[in-house]
Amino acid sequence: MVDISVHEQLLFLEKQLLAHNVRKSKDHLDKILADDFVEFGSSGIVFTKKDIIDRLSTEEEIDYVLTNFHTKILEENVVLTTFEIEKNAGVKYTLRSSIWRKTDGKWQIVFHQGTPK
Repeated sequence: MVDISVHEQLLFLEKQLLAHNVRKSKDHLDKILADDFVEFGSSGIVFTKKDIIDRLSTEEEIDYVLTNFHTKILEENVVLTTFEIEKNAGVKYTLRSSIWRKTDGKWQIVFHQGTPK
């Protein structure tokens, strides 16, 4: 069973990463994304932290709905999150997974993958 506080913390952070104001903020993204962050996008493209920060700063506003959120502790201070995303009121669904690492008391995302549903 996952500690509910870890579950709630990571749900909050995942929702933040979907919020338009956070996605536009290079400073906020720099704090949430680990320096060694990698994403396997639903498009099949691999992105680094720099790629994501540059790309999201110019992204048009998109409404996301996060559902079916789960957490699984992989080891102390490393957690896998899985969930589904609905983009623009049902236009596109994706399955998502992230790996979060807690360093110096702060959660950062180190890996993310989106898979079309």
